[in-house]
Amino acid sequence: FDINIRVLDVNDNPPRFPSSRYIVNISESANVGADYHIGQASDADPDHGAILYHIVSGNETGHFNLITKGDVLYLQLIKKFDREQQSYYAINISATDSQKNQYVGYTRLDVYVLDINDNAPKFQQASYQGDILSTASIGTLIVTVHAEDSDDGQFGLVSYAFKTVQNDFNINATTGAITLRRQPTQTSYTIAVTASDHGQPSNTQQTIVSIKVINPNAITLNIQPFPSGSIAYVPENSVDRALVAFVTTIYNQADVEGPVHVNITAGNIGQVFQLDARENPALVINVKPLDRENISQYQLTINATDSKHPNIMSSGILTIQVTDDNDHQPHFQRSEYSALLPQNSRGGVFVLRTLAYDNDTGSNSQLQYQILTGNNDFAFQIDQQGNILMNKSSNVPLQIGQVRKLTIDATENATSERYSATSQVTISVVDPSTIPLPVFNATQYQGQVNESSQPSTYILTVYATLSQGSQNLPLYYHLVESAVPFQLDTLTGVLTLKSTIDRESIASYTLAVYAENRNNQPTITSTTQVIITVTDSNDHRPIFQPQHYSTKIEENQPSDTYLTRVYAYDQDANNTIHSQIRYQIRNNYQNRFKINTTSGAVMTGKVLDREDSQGSTSYTLIIDAMDGLGLKSTTPATVLVTILDVSDSPVYFQHNQYNYRVIENATIGTVVGQIQGSTADINATLTYQIAAGNINSSFQINSTTGIITVHRLLDREKWPSYTLVITVAHQQQLSQTNQTQAIIIVDDINDHGPKFTSSHASININEQIQVGNIVYSARALDHDTGSNAKTIYQLLNDAQGRFTITSDGNVTLAKSLTTRPITTNTYWITILAEDANINWPITPSSKLNLTIHIIRVNHYQPQFITYPKTPIYIAENATVTTVLTSVSAQDNDTGPDSQIRYRIASQSNSQGVFKIDQNGHISIAKELDREKTSHYNLTILAMDSGSPVLNTTIIVYVVVTDINDNKPIFDPSSYTITLTSTTPTGSSVVTVKATDADRAPNSILSYKLVSNAISNHFSIDSTTGQI
Repeated sequence: FDINIRVLDVNDNPPRFPSSRYIVNISESANVGADYHIGQASDADPDHGAILYHIVSGNETGHFNLITKGDVLYLQLIKKFDREQQSYYAINISATDSQKNQYVGYTRLDVYVLDINDNAPKFQQASYQGDILSTASIGTLIVTVHAEDSDDGQFGLVSYAFKTVQNDFNINATTGAITLRRQPTQTSYTIAVTASDHGQPSNTQQTIVSIKVINPNAITLNIQPFPSGSIAYVPENSVDRALVAFVTTIYNQADVEGPVHVNITAGNIGQVFQLDARENPALVINVKPLDRENISQYQLTINATDSKHPNIMSSGILTIQVTDDNDHQPHFQRSEYSALLPQNSRGGVFVLRTLAYDNDTGSNSQLQYQILTGNNDFAFQIDQQGNILMNKSSNVPLQIGQVRKLTIDATENATSERYSATSQVTISVVDPSTIPLPVFNATQYQGQVNESSQPSTYILTVYATLSQGSQNLPLYYHLVESAVPFQLDTLTGVLTLKSTIDRESIASYTLAVYAENRNNQPTITSTTQVIITVTDSNDHRPIFQPQHYSTKIEENQPSDTYLTRVYAYDQDANNTIHSQIRYQIRNNYQNRFKINTTSGAVMTGKVLDREDSQGSTSYTLIIDAMDGLGLKSTTPATVLVTILDVSDSPVYFQHNQYNYRVIENATIGTVVGQIQGSTADINATLTYQIAAGNINSSFQINSTTGIITVHRLLDREKWPSYTLVITVAHQQQLSQTNQTQAIIIVDDINDHGPKFTSSHASININEQIQVGNIVYSARALDHDTGSNAKTIYQLLNDAQGRFTITSDGNVTLAKSLTTRPITTNTYWITILAEDANINWPITPSSKLNLTIHIIRVNHYQPQFITYPKTPIYIAENATVTTVLTSVSAQDNDTGPDSQIRYRIASQSNSQGVFKIDQNGHISIAKELDREKTSHYNLTILAMDSGSPVLNTTIIVYVVVTDINDNKPIFDPSSYTITLTSTTPTGSSVVTVKATDADRAPNSILSYKLVSNAISNHFSIDSTTGQI
């Protein structure tokens, strides 16, 4: 009878989605109510009831709902998107069965909001301002505009351009940087700049850029010391906030944006001065006490600067001299002086020197001498060194014995209160024959000294002797004038240099020297004249007059064209090597200029090209002047040479290559980019054209502006990029042309779906592959690129959950292939490839039917099921082919691996007496002979057909039973016995021995005597064989 057993289901499986993750791409412009296919969950339990779906998380913004159509699940849009607010949603979805003990399965939706071009670029500023110096070089950055587009990808890329052609400026289409293209031709500019995204059609925004051309020399600074002059004098006792100087700034209000700031930037040691800049002119005032003995002079640096443009600046120096306060009185070295005057002295004769001192400085220490009393007849005079001399114009006779008493006054030359001092001088007239007078050995001395000589340099020696008396008595020598750069040794008469001298200031000196006889009291003196010539030293450098020169020249003039002449002079002695001047250009700009070293004429050294990339539109030459000994001018001359333009310059592009991108579905007329050529010529007109690379005339270029636009509809799958050769020509010089490349990349749109190259595929996999490993990678071809070529995959049939697939097409094993029992070695699954990045009405897709063959692995060795467990007995006379016994084995593998073969191990069946067939029957292969081999231990192998081969062995014990097939055999076969006649009856004669190869009972022997005659005399033991 049959028994049918029915297994009742329990709810022990959760609903399962075909994939653990789905990618859904929805356009930002999708309408509310649109739905998107997800699929459905399955439950292995047959009575799971209805599957209920819920959004677990990720829908906090309330954009989504879940609906089902039949059993198929859809994601429904219930609220409009704004990708710029949120571009991605991670939605967790649950599937719950309807049983009491509910099981739940989950999947995740990655929702990507695809951008549409719904935002225009937005400038960071409503307007921009930039400044450029009128002297700025080509390429100087002026201002950078910047706009941002909150869209994504190509829609968010921004390109910049001038709304109208600008000849003086360039704009970088990518960065928005505006740079100087050529020297400004206006004082200000107002330029419209556009920012366009790369959408089709593109969105454009505009801003205004104001550019002001700045004159760096717009401010003039005038510093006027108070009350006048070039140096300000401030007494050390000045009152607080005393006015020192006026600082006036002069400028054109249109050239500066102000206010103009005036500041003391250097030299204000101790901050004793302050600048009051509330008005123009500003006032420099003294705010702290001055100390002349500590600092006697200040050099203040004053700057006037445009507060908005630091490059507009003027600077000046204010010199402040601290003057002395008259706080000391003069005093004479002696209160009384006396002298002897020979009666024969004439007008102009030196009498004696008086000396007064004042510890002040300047005019406060300068003393004026005068004779107050005793000189009514004007016989004497006193100079400003305190020297008393006979008045040259006096005819007053001198009388021997006459005594003159003079009162001498020394008064300060102060401007305020003056102090004075007096001294008494007694002059006695004597007979010259009665006193020893000093007499010089020359009425005039002449000497010379070089102006570069150092103090103490020897010049000459004066010598005098006494007219009578001892010639060995010492005389004392003095210079009548003390305010000279010489000194005279009082005892030796050696004249040396006291301080430095300058030939260019004083070329010669005439000195009065007196010799004094101090052996007598009062003093007796005599005078002589010394003439000193100052010889020249090369102590002056050449000086340019004027220092700055300016000239202009048209480009392309021949070499040696005269430009200007510079002039320098030297204060050293004329017609000497010290004043011979040679000229030299310090920077001749690679021999573009030269100078006549003697005349100072500046000329061109080669043909000048205003547009020379190695040159400039203007040159500032620095010229040195050197005297005959190589002493160079401290301040060189500068010559500004301006090159005037002639239309002769080549045209060029800013880049050898331009790179642009354009969307594949761009409409005709879409702007791709702008290429701008340049030339150093002023007011040049440039024209553009596409010379090569314009396949299918896909693009065109505006011949005036260089703007490239789409001319025909594009197809990226046919032509993903273009390399256009763009030429530019100079209209004024048609021979001047140049070219560049514009590489245009066509950006993809999602106009192709994925497609498998074949609808069927077959693979073999090993059954031992681990769960989770990839068994197959599905790849469908999408002719789009980038994100548009992105494909997501899912399984329409997963072979009862045996396989899963990732969104990128990797098929993985979900359940083990070795689980027993094995019902099949082949699985069939269907793979669906869908476009991941477009909201198609019907999503483009392709299917692949994949056949998976399982390669089984030889896991198990055979196991014997039946075999003899006791010895097998077989008579030795059994016939060949007699079957002794049978064995059987089984293998849990499948297929060829489970097919069993049998074999008897050769070492246990060396003679091949037995054999076994593939049914496990063991039979006799050769005749048995128990007497040779009485038993066998046969090793039986059961082997499968796998790789490697696995086997199992058993032992079959075979015993060969005996049959009586052997005769007894005597050993030996004959015996010889000798008996005597006296051998008594019953004596043992011999014991015979026979053997039988058979086994008992066939081998049990019985002995008897065959001959009757013998038996009458002998007997034999039938058992032992004893006779």
